[in-house]
Amino acid sequence: MKAIRMRAVVRGFTVIGACSTALAPSGCGLFGPSAEHFLIPVDSIAVPSIVAATDTLTARFYGGIGPDGCWRLARVDKQVTSASLDVTFHGEHQVRSGYACTASPVALNYAEVLKPPLGTPFAITVHQPDGSLLRRLVTVQ
Repeated sequence: MKAIRMRAVVRGFTVIGACSTALAPSGCGLFGPSAEHFLIPVDSIAVPSIVAATDTLTARFYGGIGPDGCWRLARVDKQVTSASLDVTFHGEHQVRSGYACTASPVALNYAEVLKPPLGTPFAITVHQPDGSLLRRLVTVQ
């Protein structure tokens, strides 16, 4: 009886070992595909140059995330004060062997709505992958 249980345990480990060995070269972990993380470059920030003190300010951010559907916006890190918005865009590239991604490029089109009161000038700063900063100033009247 003990021998039968032992064989079942050994077979269980063999199956688990074979599955994890098969998944490792394909870029997948035991719990799904693996992902590469990166910072997304922002090409432009669309904001008005002047906004009324009682109005909300909408800042739109544009850029390219990736060449196909395996790339996506993963998260946005932001710090907001009455005088500034500081933003970093994080992307994720799903690595899947044998998986066909959609052929369309993925673009960044993100909007942040900021409610008054806002200081003047209001500074919007984006941290770029190369360490540089993209900055826009908005006058609040």
